[in-house]
Amino acid sequence: MSILNRYKQENVIEHLASHYVLGGLTALVRSRVEVLAKQSPELQQQINMWQLRFEGMNHAKAISPPEFVWKKIKNNVLTNQYKSKGSLSTIINSFWRTAAVTFSLVLTLIILIPNQDVTTPVLGYTAAMHGVNDQEIQFIVNVYKDNDADNTFIKLLMNQRKTNIEISGVLWSKSFGSEELVQLGAVKTLIEQNILTKEQWTLIKQSESLIITRDDSILSERIYEGVCVQLGDWG
Repeated sequence: MSILNRYKQENVIEHLASHYVLGGLTALVRSRVEVLAKQSPELQQQINMWQLRFEGMNHAKAISPPEFVWKKIKNNVLTNQYKSKGSLSTIINSFWRTAAVTFSLVLTLIILIPNQDVTTPVLGYTAAMHGVNDQEIQFIVNVYKDNDADNTFIKLLMNQRKTNIEISGVLWSKSFGSEELVQLGAVKTLIEQNILTKEQWTLIKQSESLIITRDDSILSERIYEGVCVQLGDWG
């Protein structure tokens, strides 16, 4: 299957178009979807349909607050402005007192709030998983990469319309142009550990599709499968 043909599958197109319109993609992934849309009329059409669904929200009428609110704001501003009108030194002292309080508050927050890693992992690959004999999406497998920390993560996003799905079994990778399956690991273990090894990341990069079987035998019954879509340039 060619790379472009992977993006012609209905479930993949629906997933990309909805996330694009709803703003659920990073800037890098969003730009890649825009490039794909120019090559895929099906994807562009689906994006247009999702945009039409939210067209009414773009024309929402602004509602002004009641008149008494504006009057109260105006009175408070004028009161504070002319309360210390008589002395320039009083105004200057008031300014520095306000600045000192603000600086103290900011310094306190810096000291009390622990440093956090604000790096946002980038969505690298996604697979819309469906039953072998059922094309309805049951859940999404997303793989993220944190370039700064050189970590990769795997997450499952459940179809909220499905309330009785129990995810178990073993996840496999099927590489391009081959029917051979390579085991990535038990689904529950992957989700609990969250972080993938470099070997698992490499296998996913080479995947044409992801498959979940009932147990760890390569001959085991296939339960779910989905085309693995690349959403970033990872070399």
